[in-house]
Amino acid sequence: MKVRMFILITVVFAACRFVPSDNTKSESYLKEGPAFNVLLNPEPGSVYRYTVNNKTDVQITVDDQEVVSKNHSDMSISYNVAKDTAGDFVLSMKYEKIKLRIQKDKEETELDADNASFSMNMLEKMLGGLKESTFDVQLKPNGMVKNIQGFSEAGDRVFRQIQFKSIEETRIARELWDKTIEANMVRQNVDQFFRIFPDSSVHLREKWTITHTQQGEFNLKTTTTYFVKAITEEKIFIESVAVIASEKETDMSAQNTADIKGEQTGEYVLELKTGMLLSAKLSADLKGTVKMQGVEAPLKIKSVVTMDGAKAK
Repeated sequence: MKVRMFILITVVFAACRFVPSDNTKSESYLKEGPAFNVLLNPEPGSVYRYTVNNKTDVQITVDDQEVVSKNHSDMSISYNVAKDTAGDFVLSMKYEKIKLRIQKDKEETELDADNASFSMNMLEKMLGGLKESTFDVQLKPNGMVKNIQGFSEAGDRVFRQIQFKSIEETRIARELWDKTIEANMVRQNVDQFFRIFPDSSVHLREKWTITHTQQGEFNLKTTTTYFVKAITEEKIFIESVAVIASEKETDMSAQNTADIKGEQTGEYVLELKTGMLLSAKLSADLKGTVKMQGVEAPLKIKSVVTMDGAKAK
């Protein structure tokens, strides 16, 4: 139970929402001017490719034993842009590389989606199925996700490749797929990339707030305040501060609950013409307790996420 608890917590929080960053001293670019419409407007047929690097340290105490995990994920994701007749964007999302390294005390595990075909590791096989899949993401110009297609096909592909020994093993695998792979690694990535736009045009130094709930093993409510720091001819620089808190469980019989709070701070850079994300960095600090299968455990999490993107064609 301890191992499963630890893996679920690790994967869930390694996928925490992030905001982007740029090393440019953007104060020198500050300029006054009219309001800007910050919306998605990528050219149909264009392709954007991103690398996302996540380093997360998780410290959890179970049965008076402190366990520390250092987790590192390295992923490449591409988006092929199209537009439908309703004026919404349809982005074909594909993982081109997925590598995870999990270090727990002196034990280290490396997982690579490219090794899935001959791996005996359930999670590694799932990562391979994820890499082989394509997800069609339907987005409104304000970044609101209307639909994501491809989950059913991806799940079927994954579970055909795994031979389960029992019904309980199948149930655990399905839970891992639904709450970590689908909810965090796909849906959360889409929200991280696109659900950051204001509802109206913005001026330099103007703020707006977006509230988002990350669904998973534990639901996390994130309230992010964005601030326009600088605007150039090609880019818009935005800072943000996010307050994170776990949602209270209304089902008193629930075995898995959390009481977690924390903050994320960061900056991000958008391409002004298209609204597409260009680079990112975030530092997050969370702490609290989790309760899984009746066992309560203090928890501390620190993470740093960096992202670099560019138009490939």
